[in-house]
This record gives sequence, structure tokens and C-alpha cells, in this order.
Amino acid sequence: MPKSPVPHSISIKKHLILMTMSAFFGACIALILIMPSTLEAKNDAKKIAGLLETYNAQNQRVAMMGPGNENQGSIFLFSTNGALTHQFGSYGAGSEKGQSLFGLHDRGGSLRYLFRLYGQNDSPTLVMKDKAGMDKLVIGLQGADETPYIQFIDSKGQRRDLITP
Repeated sequence: MPKSPVPHSISIKKHLILMTMSAFFGACIALILIMPSTLEAKNDAKKIAGLLETYNAQNQRVAMMGPGNENQGSIFLFSTNGALTHQFGSYGAGSEKGQSLFGLHDRGGSLRYLFRLYGQNDSPTLVMKDKAGMDKLVIGLQGADETPYIQFIDSKGQRRDLITP
């Protein structure tokens, strides 16, 4: 004689509840066991000094993080040929000290695009450079009222205002 479908459905519900509770308690136990080693790793990471470098499977450096050239927090990314491609950080000296920067480099490693903060007001400024590293186009905000400006360098090397503040 076949069994009634009602007890079977109750049995499935009990099993689902039991499995859910087991998974929950298993996860809690795993967290308790893993937590001390995670905290130890976090404390060890604070003690690391100097540069951290990352290499790909071909043993080519692809990233570097550390104090950079000016003892400021910096991140550098590299192409597979070893050329610098990206940089993130801040200036460590002079009137720019502490101001943020983001730079993109061409395939040869030359800085071509620089987004940075500039001046006493930390005004955003975008600088596009030629292959020789000279500024060619500068877009930003200047002065106390952060007036927008666009400047470019003409073929004679003269700075020209495209938008006059």
C-alpha cells in the first residue's frame, strides 16, 4: 500500500531545515576557526616595510606599491615589456607636497596624461604631454574662485589661452 504524500512533504521540510541549520552553524564554526589567522595576517601586513612587487607567471614585474621616489604612498603598474603604464600617488616635496596625482604612460614608459591637484586650492588639473614630456594641453580650474581655463602650447612653444579666465 503506498504511503500518504503528507508525511513525505513534512519529511522534506524537516530535512531542509536541518540542512540549513547545519550549514549556518558550520559557517559560524569556520569563521571562529579562521578569524584568528586572518587577524594575525592583518597585523603582519602592517609590519611590512618598503616596496611590494607583483610578478606574472613569466616572472615579469606587473605592479609595485610602496613609498615611491618621494616617500609617499604610490602604486605603479607595468606592461609586460617592463615599461611603466600607470602611476597613482601624491607629490612628496615642494609646493605640491601631498597633492594627489594619476598618470598614464605610453608604451615606451613616457608620461603622456597627468591628472593631478594643483595650487593652494587643490584644484583639479588635466595635463596632456607630447613624446618629449612637454605640456601641450592643460585644462583645469585656477585661482581662489576656481575659474576654468584651457591652455595649449603652439608650434612655436608659446603658451596660448583657449579659454581666458
